Amino acid sequence: MLLLNDLNQAALGSEIDPNAYDQNGANTTRPYYSQFPTYGVIDQLNSSGSSSYSSLQASLRVSNWHGLVSKFSYTWAHTHDYGSFLALPQNSSDPAAEYGNSDFDQRQNLTAYLLYSLPSAAQHLKRLSNG
Repeated sequence: MLLLNDLNQAALGSEIDPNAYDQNGANTTRPYYSQFPTYGVIDQLNSSGSSSYSSLQASLRVSNWHGLVSKFSYTWAHTHDYGSFLALPQNSSDPAAEYGNSDFDQRQNLTAYLLYSLPSAAQHLKRLSNG
């Protein structure tokens, strides 16, 4: 996952504080203000993050019962992460605050198939001749 961090993010709440700005309109609460007073946002692209996946899986299979073969599979799952693709956190100093449901979270999945073997013509003829 790609995480975009603002290395020069102003202190939270400073955008409404008139004392947080110099005479040129630059926010003085930015970490790199003393070195680069004319710089605003300094973005850094990181390949980091964390995710978790939890699931309950169940399966029922019938191998061969009177010509019937079947399988039913059910999955209940839940995924969490810090942003599924390109995350733009509200607070770059605390990306964990963005932890929540993944964009690709799929809670329930049911897969099933049924196969039935039709009796062949030879089996019918054999039954008729024995009958």
